[in-house]
Amino acid sequence: LILITVKNEQVYKERIADRLNGSPHYKRILQKPNEYFKQQQKYIEETQKSKLDSLVIDMSTPLNKRFVNKQVKTIFKFINEVK
Repeated sequence: LILITVKNEQVYKERIADRLNGSPHYKRILQKPNEYFKQQQKYIEETQKSKLDSLVIDMSTPLNKRFVNKQVKTIFKFINEVK
């Protein structure tokens, strides 16, 4: 179980703006950041309850290639260890 989180509201707003630029129809289901944070918290709680191996990745840092590559390596390492 891999959960990607964003805990920084400004970064969340930037990601939403980026999503809207690429997918204007996303506006129809858009919610306020605090609603996404509530949903995220529920996912975190369920992840903690789960018996599955899990990894939570915080993507609150503004995206750049080096950061993303580091996170992808972490995810692949987790997947390979769980096999």
